[in-house]
Parts: sequence; C-alpha cells; structure tokens
Amino acid sequence: MALQTTTLQGILRGPDGVALSGATLRFVLSHTAADVGSNTALVRTPVDVVSGNDGSVAVDLWPNANGFENTHYDVRAYANDENGKAVTYEFGKLQVPEVGPADLAELLGAGVLRAQGVEGQVLDAAVRAEMAAQSARASANEIDVGSLEGRLEDRVDAFADGARAEYPAVNLLRNARALDTDSNGGFVSPLGIYVPNDSEAVVTQRVLAPDHADIPAEIAGFTQNAGTPKYSFNVIEITGSKGASGSGRATLLPNRPVRGVHSSGFIAAQVSASGISVNYHDLDAGMVHEDVVWSETRFAHIDAFRIVFTGNNQKIWVVGPWVSAGKVSRSPLFLMHDTYFLNQT
Repeated sequence: MALQTTTLQGILRGPDGVALSGATLRFVLSHTAADVGSNTALVRTPVDVVSGNDGSVAVDLWPNANGFENTHYDVRAYANDENGKAVTYEFGKLQVPEVGPADLAELLGAGVLRAQGVEGQVLDAAVRAEMAAQSARASANEIDVGSLEGRLEDRVDAFADGARAEYPAVNLLRNARALDTDSNGGFVSPLGIYVPNDSEAVVTQRVLAPDHADIPAEIAGFTQNAGTPKYSFNVIEITGSKGASGSGRATLLPNRPVRGVHSSGFIAAQVSASGISVNYHDLDAGMVHEDVVWSETRFAHIDAFRIVFTGNNQKIWVVGPWVSAGKVSRSPLFLMHDTYFLNQT
C-alpha cells in the first residue's frame, strides 16, 4: 500500500509580513513514526522546499493522523537578509491533515493537538475532514448545519464502536512488574536480550526496587500504583554500548511470545541520553515517555522491543513492559493477582 501524502501550500512570510523568496522551508517529524495503513517506518529525514519569487511554497507531506501515535512537524526556514547574512526563522509546529490541499498558515496557527493515540487522531481527522468539506460548500452558500451535525455524530459513533471493539486488551507478559526473584533472592527481568550478528552492541540489564538510589527521580513516580506498595512496579535498567562498529542494534525478547497481530510497549520509559531509539521511536533525554507503543504483525518470531544504541554506556529505565494480542494504542490491562500472567509474589 502506497504511503499517503497531503499537499500543503501557501506564501512564506517573515515576521514583518514580507514574502520570503528563494528561502528553504524545512519540515522535520517530531520523532520516528510508523504508518497505520502500510506499516511503513518514517524516519526524521528533513523535507525541504524552496519558495518562489513571490514566496509561494507547495510540498507533499505524510499526514500525522495516519500514525500509531501522536506526532507533528517542526517547521523552520533558512534565508539571507538584505546584507546577505544567513537567517533562521522558527515557524513552530504543525500537524498535517489527511485531506488537502491544506493552507500552511492555517495549520501553523492551529497548533498541535495532543491526541490520545491513533483513535483520537482518526476521530480528529474525521471531524476536520467533514468541517473542511462543509466549509467548501459554505463558499457556494450550500452550508447545511443539520447535515454537519449529523455527519459528525455518525463519525463519533463509528469511532466509539471501533474503540469498544479494540478493548479490553490484557498484558500477556509474565512478571511484567519484575517482582519475580531467583534462587539468590535477586529480582528477575521479564525480558531476554538478543544481539544480531551485524551488531557489536554490548547490552546488560538489572532490576531495581522502587527505592533504589540509581533510579532517576522522573521515572520513580511511575513505580507505585496509587501509592500502594502492594501494587508497586520494579524498574528495569538496560545498559548498552554501540561498540567500535556495527549497527548498535539489540532486541529485548518477551518470555511469552505472541504471534500474529500484536502490540508491545512500556507504561513509562526514560533514557540517559538522546539518540536512543526503541521500536523506531526516538526517546529524548530528561523526560519520561509514557505509553510507548508499537504494533505489528509477525508470524516467524516475535522481537518485542528493538533498541538502537548510538553511544557507550547508554541507559534505558523501563517501567511496566507489556505485550498484548491485537493492535492497541495505549498500555493494556495489567492483572495484579493472576499468577498465570504476572507471577505475583
């Protein structure tokens, strides 16, 4: 299935309102994404377009609503001032709709919507599409308010039906809270480590209790369930080094594989340095990434979490890894007391 794109067009203007001719307008995805329809990975390769003599620009971009999670484009322009000095203009962020052509200025003015996963994005895209169609009719004096409300209602109902059909999803990963212990009393990770032949990555892991001094303060808040120690999660600390050469790739394997259409992710994750990616998601340092999710279809074997290390002694702290059957967009149900799923201690 070919990757869908939407045309953006408009006039590129500087802060003073003057059209910028011959300037380079650059669009960069906020982070690596995957297309729902084609399951194609989209990397953060800049998309550049040069404005015409009148400042006009037109560019085809992938619609953000077609991804598995919320993304946006960072937009900036590069030009020369009247003295020939290079100038950078920060235009902010935008999200590309599914229906085009779309006006560049309107999208920049609309800001970025923080949708809750792909269902919220699909709903928002449906509403935008219907309103855009009605807006076009309004220019011909054919607007029908009742029809607009009815169509939006139908789309909302369809969205709700889809969401209900998707849930409940249940975490199938044993020992997901990393509470199991070995014969020496040490905590056991629910994940195994595999390093491909073309990678020289060196990867180790250890499980830390919630009060361990090595846990960053940002992610420590995700180790407790409503402040109840009985429902606490341990933190899995994964340390990796790329090595002298190779791809720096490593894979974390679940001890309970799920074949076919499945999803995997973490309740929360934090990295020690930017440049580390998990399941094609670039994780920024200094913040906690909630509901890191990846969905795919595999029948040969299950990889679960693909990690790429770009340096040495890089760390990832993970709370609540999970694997579920089906395609979901947020963390599934964690069963706290069923030993079949979680081996509660």
